[in-house]
Amino acid sequence: MAINFTKDLCEKITTIIAPLSQHIKLNAFGYQKFFPDGTSFKASNNFELTRLIHEKFSDTTIPNYETEVRLSLKETKRYFFRIGEPDRQDAFLSMLYNFNVWNTLSFYEKNEDCVEAVYFTSTRENYKIISEYFNNLELLKNFSRYFKDKINNIFSSQEKKKTSSL
Repeated sequence: MAINFTKDLCEKITTIIAPLSQHIKLNAFGYQKFFPDGTSFKASNNFELTRLIHEKFSDTTIPNYETEVRLSLKETKRYFFRIGEPDRQDAFLSMLYNFNVWNTLSFYEKNEDCVEAVYFTSTRENYKIISEYFNNLELLKNFSRYFKDKINNIFSSQEKKKTSSL
């Protein structure tokens, strides 16, 4: 993914999530669209995180995502948490943890042609955010729908597919 495209995308996402940021302090917000051929479109408001993921994991199948998508295909919607310490053998989760992007709530939704996911993250130390996620679950669900509508107005499925990777 081109560096200017990535930077522009992160800035657009930052603008979209600004209303949510007034209510919940997030370390990063992420979005991913998983296609049936195994590729996905990845983005977040955190440029350094997005760049790092593209550099280190663009051509790699990430077992954590593979498991979450597989489980999401069995139901319309699924929720996952990343809490505690990751398995140090898991390079991707260890990278997130070391980058201080953790205590995550993920919403996955199966659509007719893909699975979409949004990620609300905090820091390693902020385990109390989990109760904040629960206390604001409806707000986060509504925001997820709002975000997906906004991002789909900015980038078509074809554009997302064109810039997707493993």
